[in-house]
Amino acid sequence: MQAPEGIVQITHHHESWIGQNVEEGFFGDDPIYAASTKSPAGFLRHAVGSLIDLSNSQKQILETASKFGLATECAIAAHVPGEFPGTSCFGEPSYDRPCDNSLSSAYILIYKYP
Repeated sequence: MQAPEGIVQITHHHESWIGQNVEEGFFGDDPIYAASTKSPAGFLRHAVGSLIDLSNSQKQILETASKFGLATECAIAAHVPGEFPGTSCFGEPSYDRPCDNSLSSAYILIYKYP
């Protein structure tokens, strides 16, 4: 899906990851975003393959993301009918931190402030 002209993207990812995304053109094949369009519920990064069939390119994006501090991630779809779909993502740089509670935390962060 092509973003409409004038769409705003807000991110707090490290600049090197943003640069890698732009340089490699990852945004067009982002597996986290693609999976978010298939599920109204939030999901953890390791579950992406159960929501969509990952292409080789998408597998490479996930592998590369790990090298840029996104080893674990949770994502929550933020879709408004009739609007371009969006996603809120929260990542962790290490597999050492538990991610099971991060999905609940992400819901609280997103929906606490209407």
